[in-house]
Amino acid sequence: MKISNSDTSAALQRLHPLSLLFFAARTVKEGVHALPFIPLIILLISFIYGDNVSWITVSSIVIGVVLCIVFTFGFMCWYRFKYALEKESLYIEQGVLFRKKTWLPKKRVLSIDSTASLYLRPLGLVNLKLSTAGANGMATELSAISRAQAELIRDALKLSPGETREAQATDTQNKLTISFGDLLNYSVTSGRMGLILAVFGAIISRFDDVRSVFDIWKFISYELGTLWFVWFSIIVLALAWIVTIILSILIDYKFRLERSGDKLLINKGLLDKKSITVPLNRIQAVHIVGNLFRRPFGLVGIRIVVAGMTDAEARSMILFPLLKASKLDDFLDRFVPGYVMPQQWSERPNPSARSQFMMLPTLLGSLFIVPGIIWLQGYYWLLTLLLPIFAVFWGHLRYNQAAWVVQEGQIAIRYGGFTVHKAIVSKKRMQWYRVLQTVFQEKKGNATLKIAVAAGKEPAVFKVRHAPEAKVEEITKWLTTK
Repeated sequence: MKISNSDTSAALQRLHPLSLLFFAARTVKEGVHALPFIPLIILLISFIYGDNVSWITVSSIVIGVVLCIVFTFGFMCWYRFKYALEKESLYIEQGVLFRKKTWLPKKRVLSIDSTASLYLRPLGLVNLKLSTAGANGMATELSAISRAQAELIRDALKLSPGETREAQATDTQNKLTISFGDLLNYSVTSGRMGLILAVFGAIISRFDDVRSVFDIWKFISYELGTLWFVWFSIIVLALAWIVTIILSILIDYKFRLERSGDKLLINKGLLDKKSITVPLNRIQAVHIVGNLFRRPFGLVGIRIVVAGMTDAEARSMILFPLLKASKLDDFLDRFVPGYVMPQQWSERPNPSARSQFMMLPTLLGSLFIVPGIIWLQGYYWLLTLLLPIFAVFWGHLRYNQAAWVVQEGQIAIRYGGFTVHKAIVSKKRMQWYRVLQTVFQEKKGNATLKIAVAAGKEPAVFKVRHAPEAKVEEITKWLTTK
């Protein structure tokens, strides 16, 4: 909340000098669109002066000037940034060219999240982020403040860990931690491997850029033999798996979930210790994920969609990394009351929709056959013939998993193939719905329903795919009925 005409009687304080680095980094981020002009300026100066000046000297001077500007502006931002605790609000002054005054009243603060990074902990500092109500979930961050100040702010805004512990003392059932064995199991089967593979792919794509200095591809093919591309793929997957395990342990170490009244408190992290507050009334949907490697052991992960999330374009967050599926009903009742997983999935697509689940994956898989014939040597191209078969099997799994149940106040949707997803969406949290129908669906009397709920910068969307038109119409009538 911003107010233009008010005074504060509390003593204004500045952030720790270490936060200068955060302001400098923010200056670079906000001015990133101007970075392409730096090489243009260097080229222009070199062109004007020709051989009379060294381009290395010009580059050093220009980059030095840019760094001076960044740190000077960062220092001014830090110097002008002040805050003070009032009776029931946090007051902030900031701005270099224009002075901006902000009041964050207690009743508008939704959550207070703190992060104690590895380089902040020796100094007794934390980063504090305060999220407020609103369509975009405005967030204010106090970088590098003392733990004592963080505690004072939490206490003033009635979100202190002390209150949480007091509530926990009378109800020990509202607390759950993950053991190191379960964390290791979660890390081994984590879906973060896709992100790590994407990073590895970006690195591998740059191998050709250094070929004039060192031919990496020639070295790899020589060391691994004629089947180098097979062994290279195995090595990359193994390395990505190891990195994923290490990353997951670092992020979710000592994961602890607590409920205090109408708020959830999540603590986690080894290097960066994070404390996240989630108001129950901001939860829009519960998302249960059972991937291929966890389902045989009866394990699932629980995620939630939270309105007003401010971390990039995040659609959901982990509520608890790994849980026995048999304990899911009790878990939902304890930590997210009002969200109930159906015991039976009574509504299913018609058998005529089976081919629609298979059509697109099969077509995409078939497209790789011709490139395989051209590029793969010997009889290895025959492996591409397995892709359409794999796609048909995957489509069959998607058809078998598709289901939905409309129950009082919410709709539960099941979807997926090798990984099974179950989403529980509250009717009153729905932002919009949309009915889609292709030519093929129209011929078979089917349609797809999209239901969106508020999340980060973009809404989270859940789909009921290839359902009978009559069933889709029933759901839309239920969604629009008060």
